[in-house]
Amino acid sequence: MRLCEVGGGDYASNPFFRERLGLLGLDYYARAFATIGARLREPTYFVFSDDPAWARSHIAAPGRTKIIDPARDRSDVEDLRLMSRCKHFVIANSSFSWWAAWLGQRPDSMVIAPSRWFNCDESPSTDRIPDSWIRL
Repeated sequence: MRLCEVGGGDYASNPFFRERLGLLGLDYYARAFATIGARLREPTYFVFSDDPAWARSHIAAPGRTKIIDPARDRSDVEDLRLMSRCKHFVIANSSFSWWAAWLGQRPDSMVIAPSRWFNCDESPSTDRIPDSWIRL
């Protein structure tokens, strides 16, 4: 299970991005965890965040959870590769987590994505979220 880019980052630290793009609330992740829990037995959650301290104090995944710290000796490409190796995904409204899920899809993968990607976006979510992904 992969949960990407929760808390912090350019969306949270830049007022323009925060207002226009928006941050996903913790309720999104709680609903995603409930969806996962209804379909999978005893999942392990790997949480990727550019703010791991925030993730440790705010993300309450039910079950085994591992917060992945950004490594100084690992490139963004390596983090993307690691993220894409997961079997299932809960993604944030970010292109980085979207690409990890897209590249990591398998026939039996489950991808949970936000139904509304940006605060200011009028285009339908079907323009960026494949039909096989679960929208919450």
